[in-house]
Amino acid sequence: MTWFGSPDDPSSGDARGALVRVLSSDRGRTAGAGVYLSGRRLLTCAHVINLALGLRSLSPHNPGEVTLDVSFPVLSAADLHQARLVAWIPPRSPQYGPVADGSLEWDGDLAVLELDEAPPPPVSPLRWLEMERGQQVRA
Repeated sequence: MTWFGSPDDPSSGDARGALVRVLSSDRGRTAGAGVYLSGRRLLTCAHVINLALGLRSLSPHNPGEVTLDVSFPVLSAADLHQARLVAWIPPRSPQYGPVADGSLEWDGDLAVLELDEAPPPPVSPLRWLEMERGQQVRA
């Protein structure tokens, strides 16, 4: 069993329909990636939001109400969608404090973006499965 699908279901291994690009605020580059959850929600990392806004990647300061452009690689590269930040958990140290600039490891961070409307097919959410006891995840 895998985290996103079952080896018995070949379609569950194709995550391309759920892949999201988060663009820099000047639209000049890709700041990072994310995944389409369902409806209008996208999951990415807080450090990706920081990079998109031109901030220090490990900054612990919530950027507030911001809107970024995102795109879906399964659609045309010119097909941009706006998504606003609705949840943000900063990069944090094992003691849940700020992470020093240049650190290569921290206990994680996340951000949830919300689109104005649900994206068109072939954008599709991944089929998530429950984790099993003892299963390890590193991202």
